[in-house]
This record gives sequence, structure tokens and C-alpha cells, in this order.
Amino acid sequence: MNPRRAVTLAIPVLLPLLASASCGGDPAAPEREAGPAAVWRIETTVRALRGVWGAGDDGWAVGDGGTILRRGEGAWISVESGTSRDLNAVIGTAPDTVFAVGDGGVVLRWDGLSWIAEQSGTEANLYAVAASPDGVIHAAGVGGAYIRRSAGSWSPAATGVENDLRGLRAFSAYDVVAVGDGGTIIRYDGGGWIEMPGGEGRSLRGVWGAAPDDLVAVGLYGEIIRSGGGPWTPQDSGTLEHLMAVTGSGGSVMAVGDHGTVLSLEDGSWTPAPPVTSQILYAIWLAGPEEGLAVGHQGEILSLEALWWSRVSN
Repeated sequence: MNPRRAVTLAIPVLLPLLASASCGGDPAAPEREAGPAAVWRIETTVRALRGVWGAGDDGWAVGDGGTILRRGEGAWISVESGTSRDLNAVIGTAPDTVFAVGDGGVVLRWDGLSWIAEQSGTEANLYAVAASPDGVIHAAGVGGAYIRRSAGSWSPAATGVENDLRGLRAFSAYDVVAVGDGGTIIRYDGGGWIEMPGGEGRSLRGVWGAAPDDLVAVGLYGEIIRSGGGPWTPQDSGTLEHLMAVTGSGGSVMAVGDHGTVLSLEDGSWTPAPPVTSQILYAIWLAGPEEGLAVGHQGEILSLEALWWSRVSN
């Protein structure tokens, strides 16, 4: 790991539902103020990072060329992946059970000691991965490819669509939502995949939901659509930047995208946070309104922590 030079830029952030902050000014650390606030801490590496997941103090970021980084005790370190394929998404069900998926149907599993390659049953590029509460792992990607892991093995299943699938949300082994290119929105109900209207004319990149009847999807040119159990309806994002991912936790919902775009859903409206990076942000993970990670182009890593924004660069 390259030695790093730290530069701290701190600004207090008011926090209604989600953090909103900016970075700049004198690099000397100012006196801290009391009150509810949050912080994104930025760390940069080299390769594009396309997926992120965390559990407590543990965090994982995956990306191009088989890159895998692990956060522990405040530092990010490189972990051998055993592949040179691009890794596009990562999810875990426990600190010692983490899955990464990528190009060429690559599936890796962290067992607490090392990353192990698993037979995925597909050679399709996999762009998204999700875990349902019952422990079933779902992955999807190019040409409508979909695979699922149950009882320790992966098996492919036909989705009935040919567009690339970019985002997944799994509520159970029998309730999964996928979105992707060409406005594709499909839902698995245990019997098969059903196409859902509402995404027409949009290129969707991510989907999340607090519940099966409370869904939000994001896409290119600032597209955001929501479903409350019925039709999908567009929302005003306030931006034309491409939105690459969306997630939520503890009542907080956030989307990220091009040029460091960070949007939070507050009182039914999407509110932008002043960007602290100009890089594309590809993925985000949240563990509530004051804890999260986002990753992006050129190895950008943003860490949401209580009270302050700070920046660490190579």
C-alpha cells in the first residue's frame, strides 16, 4: 500500500435525514462545534472502484482489474482476489461471508480468511449482486443474465429479457426486483420474472426499497422513479448528472453519480450535497444517517462519519 499524505478539510454538517456537506478552505482543522452532524472522509487509491459494502468497522470495495480493498481499524488495505477480471459489485451477509461478482461470470466468496472462486454457471458479465434476508444471493448482468446461490451452489435462471441488468434489490428468495438498460424493470415472484411498466425511455442503474411496496430506481440524466406498490412515477432529482446507485438505511435514502453527485431524500424531495469530489461515484452503502461508504472512479472512497468532513489522499 502506498504511503499516504493526509489533508484534513472540515465543515460541520446539519443532518435532517441524511448528511449534506461541502469540502474546502484552510487545511488546518478548525474547532469542532456541538450538535448533530455527519462527515464524508475521502480516501483515494488507483483503480476504479465499482462496488462497496460494509459491516460495522469492516468495509469492502471492489473494482477494476480484480481490485479488492478492505477497511479495518481506520485503514484501507489491498487484499488478493485471485483474479484480474473487473469486479463490479459486492455484498455480504456477515463479516466472514462476503460475495463479489464481475466480468466473465466471476464470483468470489470471502470466508473470513481469503477470497475463494466459485462456479457461477455463467460467463456473462455480472453487474449487480444482492442478498435476501434468508441468505440467498442473487446476481445479474449482461443480456438479462441472472444467477442465484442457494444451499451453497449457484444456478442460472432465465429472466425473459435481453437488456443488461444493472441493479438488484432482494426482499426474499421469492421477491427480487431488477432494473437495467432500456428502462427494464422486472420482478421475480417465485414463479418467474414479470416485466413491470414505468421505466420506458430510461437507462436505469440502481434500485433500492425499504419494503416490497416502497421502491426507488435511479438512472442516467438524473432519472429517478418511485413505486409505492403501484405504478412507477418520475421524481424531480434536480440534476441531469448520471445517477449510478441508490441505497438506504435507518430512514435515510441516498443516490450517487457523476461528478461527485450525492442526493439525499428529505421530506419527499431530493436534496443535493455540495460535492467533495469531481469523480464519478459508482456505488454506495449506508448503515444509517451517519455511517456509510461510497466509491468511484480512480479509486475514490468516501466515508460518512459523525461530525466532520476530512480528506486523505495518496
